Amino acid sequence: MNIKKEVQDFWNGCVELTRSLLRSTELKQVLLWCIPALIVGFALRAVLLVQMPYGFIQYDTPDFLTTPYQFLAKHHLVIHGKKSFLTPVFFLLPFILHIPALIFIPLAQNIMGLLGVVLAGGLVRLWFKQWRWFIVPVTVLIAGNPFAIWYEKTLMGEANFLFFALLLAVFGTLWAKNPCKQTFVLLLLGLFLNAGTRGEAKLYFAFGLALIPLVLWRQWGSILLHWAITLVVMVGTFHISETSHAPSLLYATLVHLTPDHLRFEPDIAPYVLPLRDRYRQEWVERQGELVQVAKVINRAIEPYVKEHYPAKHGKRNREMAADVFQRLCLDVLVSNPVGVALVPFGKFQQATDGWSSGVFDEGYLDRHQKNAATRGKWMTQVLSKGLTGTQMDDMEMKSFIDAHYDPKRIQWFADYQKAWNFGMIALRLPDRPMIKKRWVHDYVPGVPGGLATNPGMPFFYILAFAGMLAMMLRSGQLREAQVAWILATLFVWWSATLVGVTNARFRFVYEPQCILFIFALIDCLWDWASRLVGSKAPKETKETVECTTS
Repeated sequence: MNIKKEVQDFWNGCVELTRSLLRSTELKQVLLWCIPALIVGFALRAVLLVQMPYGFIQYDTPDFLTTPYQFLAKHHLVIHGKKSFLTPVFFLLPFILHIPALIFIPLAQNIMGLLGVVLAGGLVRLWFKQWRWFIVPVTVLIAGNPFAIWYEKTLMGEANFLFFALLLAVFGTLWAKNPCKQTFVLLLLGLFLNAGTRGEAKLYFAFGLALIPLVLWRQWGSILLHWAITLVVMVGTFHISETSHAPSLLYATLVHLTPDHLRFEPDIAPYVLPLRDRYRQEWVERQGELVQVAKVINRAIEPYVKEHYPAKHGKRNREMAADVFQRLCLDVLVSNPVGVALVPFGKFQQATDGWSSGVFDEGYLDRHQKNAATRGKWMTQVLSKGLTGTQMDDMEMKSFIDAHYDPKRIQWFADYQKAWNFGMIALRLPDRPMIKKRWVHDYVPGVPGGLATNPGMPFFYILAFAGMLAMMLRSGQLREAQVAWILATLFVWWSATLVGVTNARFRFVYEPQCILFIFALIDCLWDWASRLVGSKAPKETKETVECTTS
């Protein structure tokens, strides 16, 4: 085997693939038909940029900025234990380039947002049969999504997650359309980059694993080889993006389902069963407060972990506790799989009316942002110059926020978010009063009655799920990619809702996809109606001809 020749052939294939994509009629069509959406998206982002030039520091932002801090102060490349690798490294770039991060990051994310519109248009072009009818409304709605624009303006990982998720869907579809080495590398690259944006994004490796057998049907040798390569990339990606807090949050979600008899961690029963009984009584109103519940459980089992699992093999006590939580979750799953499966549906519905983003009001821009920007001395002492271009102390940073963030100037954007959310939830199943108030993290009110009302399921999601089902049932039109993507998306969405707090934010990346799936439902119905009419027409014509001939 001539490795040099193999590499050269692969490179030549990459060059030829790039040229063919750039020359393709499909790409030209997508760019042309996305022009209205790009104009709308650019206008909204430009107006917001003029009125609020700097990005927003949210309370999770310091976790992402741990990487620039460690790099500048200690010359180490460190990723915060709760975050994946890509977004923190991306946030490091402006500090290295000496460009104010509060200007560079939102601008870069705005560009990602507009490129994401083109990617969504590409999916419509590839997946829809009547794509000319739907590409403009789908892309305009995705470009004008105010929740996406809010995250682009905010120093968080959500904007990156949305962009790389759409990129992954396109890469996977390209491989399904032309399964060669070069497009498979694109698929692996998409899986890797997407996994670096958020913790749950790593689960999108399920997309690649599901897509491979669908595309390479009955080619068992090729399936096993592609699976092996994908698993190697997946294990490597998981290794560089390990997080240890997910198991504790997951068990905090499931603690009320803990069985009386534990198989995999029997000696821990005296430590967790009293907590199970306590939270079982409070589950309705406390299921959203998972962070606090997880902290209580962590403190309760800490003596048990230190006694039974002293730190060893390079593992710290926190990592040993994560292993214990995994076994507790396994106990719950084995004893009550149906209960576990249903938990995310209740959490999802309780947050369906809330905004999937925050709001640029006085509370967020003033109090919350000042607390986040001065959460640690290092935020100002080490990072203030890289963030703003000027070295500041805590008081000067707060003065900077007062001077450059005026919620009154961008009140229109908050009104736009409110109108958008109302449009999503206005048509829904009947609301019901709650016996006890629900608890939704970062809740921005949606339905009348607020937290005292259990919102009915919006038709927005019902139609989107119907569109997913229709796409999986329809033949042709790159169905393999659609089936794998929809199954993976539902799996990741379900998993994120299961593990996370009751929070509308966890559905943010799926809302733009729901827009696409709603229009896909119309496309499928159109296709089926056309086939039904077409199947009848030839038969009637044939019968007429036979009758005339006789």
